[in-house]
Amino acid sequence: MWYVEWVDSTTECGTAWHDRKDTKEACATMPEDDMLCRTCGFVLHNDENIVVITQSYHDDEVGVYITIPTVCIKRIEVLKPERP
Repeated sequence: MWYVEWVDSTTECGTAWHDRKDTKEACATMPEDDMLCRTCGFVLHNDENIVVITQSYHDDEVGVYITIPTVCIKRIEVLKPERP
């Protein structure tokens, strides 16, 4: 099981036009922490381009999974779950 911290893309979902200068200034000062995400799960795939993690699995089936580009990953920690 892995704990992954990664930087996600972000968007402004409004419908109005924005002043280009104001937008550039706002984006330039956006802290990376505002886009930092955290995911824990079981690794389905890991290579130089992507990491694929699922929250649950059973035999030949997996639950919801996320594909994270490795260029977005800031930190990976291998977790060792405690077993009762």
